[in-house]
Parts: sequence; structure tokens; C-alpha cells
Amino acid sequence: MFRYIACLFVILSCFSATRGGWAAPGVADLPPGYVVGARIALDPTRDGFEGAAELLQDGRLDPAQMAALRQFYFVGDALADQRLARLIELAPLAPAVLRLLDRKGAILDQRELESPFAKLEPFAGLSAMRDHVALSITRGGFGSVLEERTALIAFRGGRVLPALFVDPESGETGTLELVRGVKTDWQADRQSKTGDLLQVACQPGSGAESGFVEHFLRYRLEGGRFRRLRAERQGFCDWEDFPARALFP
Repeated sequence: MFRYIACLFVILSCFSATRGGWAAPGVADLPPGYVVGARIALDPTRDGFEGAAELLQDGRLDPAQMAALRQFYFVGDALADQRLARLIELAPLAPAVLRLLDRKGAILDQRELESPFAKLEPFAGLSAMRDHVALSITRGGFGSVLEERTALIAFRGGRVLPALFVDPESGETGTLELVRGVKTDWQADRQSKTGDLLQVACQPGSGAESGFVEHFLRYRLEGGRFRRLRAERQGFCDWEDFPARALFP
């Protein structure tokens, strides 16, 4: 069993209802303290309805200081803007919110994410998934390690539909989640005729002298769902650049 990926929090399954419960249909006023961090227009041909997907973020998140803010928030590094640092210490950053609006601006769905730091952008990895967007969140990891986790989602008829995977070897199924962190990365395999996604991950071995286990995953889109292929080996995860394609199944 591929424990490292299996134990990760899946972004979409970790959505929680907004503090007041599921948002009732109505005019999409901004909650106090929030700004629209990203907005993607939706159209009937591609998405099944006309409207927009919006990512709401805490208004104190200055795009020019985003990297420093992440280190301050998750790791405790000093922030040059001491006034902003004091404000965040007094009132922690609010979690990001994803919401769907119809063409009149009524809220169809509104969900609170598990981190203040999130991105919503078109997915440019695979031509077959141009109707999907990438929803990425940053979370604290071990010590000073931060991880960015990306789910690929589509909007159909006002609903959030995540990309799914199946592992034919283990029978495991779930929401596809791509992870970036220390010795953990992903990219699209543009040399593949099927436009696969490649994920590499590293985890400690089980024995005292066993080093690490290097995991190489290939996600292949077949019939609207990804098939996960796996390979692993003992090693020390000593790659500097993304590992060679030949290591992936």
C-alpha cells in the first residue's frame, strides 16, 4: 500500500461547510474581511452553466509578501512588516473560501478550505483537461517544510467535481491530489502521447539502515478517470531536478 499518498489529506474531502452552514442561494456579497483573490468565468458549453468560480482570501494577504507571509504563518519566521505581523497575531488569518456563482451572482455552492493560502487557476498541464482548474493549497508540514497540494476540479451544473483515480493493483480509488514539497514534486509528462501526470515522493524506509523509499507514480487519463501506476525503489532521494522519465512506470 502506498502509505505516503494514501495518508495525505485530500483537498476536496477536507472542505468544510462555512461557519454559518451551507450558503443559501442569494446575492454574493463578500464576507467581512475577505477579498476576491481569483475569479474564473464559467460558460454553458464547457461547464454546463454560466457563472463564475471565485476564490476568497483574507484581505490582509499582500501578494507582494506572500512567500514571507507563508513562512511567518506556518514556520514562525520574522515578518518585515511588523504592523501586519501584530494584526495577524491578534486575529489569525481566515481560511480561503471557494464559491460558485450563477450568472446573476447568486451563490450555488460555498466551501471553506483548510488553509488561508490557496490558488485557483486554469489547468494547463493536459490538453484533455482544459475544462478543469487547479485548486492548490499550502499547508504546514514537518518542521519548516511546507507542502502545496493541488486538486484538479471541474464545475458541472453548479457542482464541484474533482478528478478521480483508480489503482488497478490495489483497487484503491479516490480524488487525485498532486503534491509539491521537499523531495516531493509533480509535473505533466509532455512526451507522453496520453499526456500523463508524474508524481515523485520520498518517505523513510522501515529499517534503521534502510534509507528511504522512492515512489514514482504515473497518472494516466483513461475514460474520464486517471489510472495510477506505481514503481518504487530503495534509495536516498538525492535528486536535484525532477527524476528521469525512465524511473516511472
